[in-house]
Amino acid sequence: MVANPTGDLPSAAAEGAMLHHLLTARGVKTTLLPACTRDAFLAELSHHTLVHFAGHTNYLRTDPASSHFLLADGPLTADELARVPVHPGALFVLGSCESAQSGQESGFGNSFGIGAVLLLKGAAAVVGSNWSADDARSLAQNECLYAQLLAGRTVSEALKTTRRDLHQTG
Repeated sequence: MVANPTGDLPSAAAEGAMLHHLLTARGVKTTLLPACTRDAFLAELSHHTLVHFAGHTNYLRTDPASSHFLLADGPLTADELARVPVHPGALFVLGSCESAQSGQESGFGNSFGIGAVLLLKGAAAVVGSNWSADDARSLAQNECLYAQLLAGRTVSEALKTTRRDLHQTG
């Protein structure tokens, strides 16, 4: 769980703390990396079936392979992610801007954004955003999403219920 690695998103930090508490209370072993560096992120990537990122991502339309997570010591690009293993069947929840955006051309690692690269590397699912993500709204969304997942719903069911519930509450 990476929460607010750049130190400028207070709701992302609260999201990480809340999810860490929620998951550990349910007996889920979590690793919380608040000031996560590139090396720490890459070292942990293949060891976890759930990876949660609450921070900044940047999608670069003119160069999707350079789209990146912004970590404590700088950007980690989609192209760099394409070169490292992920845990087979992992779920990635990316509470960050445009984390699901991807290029249109074919060619692994050359035109795909972060979410597509993770799926091509073997992730079971990537929950991300195609637009700018609001820090406080991401917290509310992920609190609802994880409640649904912990209730035994599939990722698809949890997303559908989360969208419905958040829409009804404005």
